[in-house]
Amino acid sequence: MSITASEVYEDRSTKIGLYLKRSHTRRFVAVTTAGEGSYAVSTAAGVPAIGNAHPEDPVALCVDVDAKVVGSEPNVWSISCKYTNDLPEEDIDDDDPTSQRAVSDWSFEEMSRYASEDRDGNPILNAAGDRYEDPIEIVDSFPTLSIKVNRLSFSAADAYAYNNSVNSDTYRGAAPGTLRVRITASEQWSGDAAYWACNYVFRYNPNGWQPKILEAGLYQLDGTGEKIPCTEKGASPYDSQQVTHPVPIDANGLQIDPSTLPGAAVYTQWDVLPELPYANLGV
Repeated sequence: MSITASEVYEDRSTKIGLYLKRSHTRRFVAVTTAGEGSYAVSTAAGVPAIGNAHPEDPVALCVDVDAKVVGSEPNVWSISCKYTNDLPEEDIDDDDPTSQRAVSDWSFEEMSRYASEDRDGNPILNAAGDRYEDPIEIVDSFPTLSIKVNRLSFSAADAYAYNNSVNSDTYRGAAPGTLRVRITASEQWSGDAAYWACNYVFRYNPNGWQPKILEAGLYQLDGTGEKIPCTEKGASPYDSQQVTHPVPIDANGLQIDPSTLPGAAVYTQWDVLPELPYANLGV
């Protein structure tokens, strides 16, 4: 047995309505050889299936297939296929809050901090190469992304761990160490079913959240590893007068020649915040 289906191209039609809502109709003729029924004809090769895209309008999908016998001929069928781009939201159940899509919101959050570097990454030092007695306080504006999503369950342990962490992976384009997340949740009810309304707030810092500090002190290390006082610059490279405030030292603990500052200044990053993969958050 076999079913042969072919389109009657002159019967194609299109209707365009308000807001560019479109509907299309295509008609096919099918001939059977063994008295196949309407279901077999409707699903035969060459007949569009439900969900197939229209050949001229890829965003319009087939939503209806109607097969009818032509006159008194039981082996000849007329098949009408209807398409539309006015489609319902996929996989959305209005009665199930956890099936609703996550909602994102971008904003900027202001926070005060003490600046140790200028905008070009140079350490902030006075004309003599020393740190200022009073640090410079500025107000930063951090890009902040808030994502609200409903979940069937909520792990307080995970929230506790992540609320004090930075990202160990590249997340939403942000390099490792540049994001901090705050997770909150409230229990809600839909009928007799409980769910959790969760909020994930990601704050972005392009300089990273692990603290960095200028290497400076009152003492330096000599060639044997012993601590000796840092001294003021005098007639000789360094005279015997001990400094009274911290001065920059290098990675080996040696006092840095003020004439090479600020370029020679050294910063040390201290990894005090936990690092966790933000991809595991599932948002």
